Amino acid sequence: MGKDYQQLWNDITNGPETAGAVPALGKILADKKGRDFILGLGREDAKLCMDLSDKVSCDLHLLLLPPHTVLQGITEPNLKPGEKHFFFVTLRRLAERYGRLPERVMITENLEVQDKILAFGGSGIVREGRYKGDRVAVKTLKIPPGVFEKVSSSGSFVPTCCAVSTILPQRFFREVVLWSTLSHPNILKLVGVHEDTKKREFSTVSEWMGGGNIMEFINGNHANRLELVNGFLFLPCFIR
Repeated sequence: MGKDYQQLWNDITNGPETAGAVPALGKILADKKGRDFILGLGREDAKLCMDLSDKVSCDLHLLLLPPHTVLQGITEPNLKPGEKHFFFVTLRRLAERYGRLPERVMITENLEVQDKILAFGGSGIVREGRYKGDRVAVKTLKIPPGVFEKVSSSGSFVPTCCAVSTILPQRFFREVVLWSTLSHPNILKLVGVHEDTKKREFSTVSEWMGGGNIMEFINGNHANRLELVNGFLFLPCFIR
């Protein structure tokens, strides 16, 4: 059966822009051995698979409960909700494994970031930035030394899979994949992710919210805490 997976994958790489690429990938992902085959791809093939999976994952509204909606992606009417779920999970696992994200998410234009740290926590620091003339919040992930190794062919960095300290970066990539597919009034919009290959830093770029952190907002605006809790977004457990 492995040869069948390889043949299907060869067909995909020969025509990734054709209408049959996503259905062919769906056939591979429909079986556990096929999903294991995908997770064993090389980095460049994994990148192609991530971008194809992202096209389907952007149309995840069939997986979410109303009134939650997601960014409109490529509609695949012949795919069942369970099959779309495999695309999303594959995208998430490849992102965790290779420390990469779909091209749609990455910021390639100039991003200006101020030096002053506005907030910090156990996983990163937050600073103000400017992107395409808009004020944005830039949260930079703290990465322990030795977690990433350099890929000489592209100059990018990927996680060292065996390191215990990769848990934080893996969680980062997992959360970004989910965040990038969501669009809801109660969810802060993800503008994109910026990678600084020289410093080995990944930063999420989101809309700027001028109310400070949650406690500052509550205390400064006399906010109704029950209404805030009621506005939280709960996702189905199978999205994890």
